[in-house]
Amino acid sequence: MGKKQLKWLGVDLRIIGKRERIIKGMVAGIDLDNTIAHSDSLDFKLRKPIKGAKEALDKLTKDGWKIIIYTSRSWVEYDIIERWLNKNKIPFRRIVCGKLFAKYYIDDRAVSFRGSWNNVLKQIKNKK
Repeated sequence: MGKKQLKWLGVDLRIIGKRERIIKGMVAGIDLDNTIAHSDSLDFKLRKPIKGAKEALDKLTKDGWKIIIYTSRSWVEYDIIERWLNKNKIPFRRIVCGKLFAKYYIDDRAVSFRGSWNNVLKQIKNKK
């Protein structure tokens, strides 16, 4: 399979079926809107980064974490998201669009973001 065949809409298909390796590794899925970027639910424009987001993601990357940005935004917005992340020097390994749009997400591996990236880093440290 050629390199072009391994990608579909920016997703590296080689990761499919490697769930156990990902779970055991240091991979962090980070939501985009109102976690990394301020955004408005009326026009969905990505505004400035949330205070401390870049620094926290830089630290996680330095500590060996692979950062995957995920969002409920459509794959049509992939290029807009990628440009915004690069412009703001936000480190990331991959972008995944199409997250289920829901009021609440309940997950056994959740680290809650409540406006403080310092609190997020503490939660990650305490879960190790």
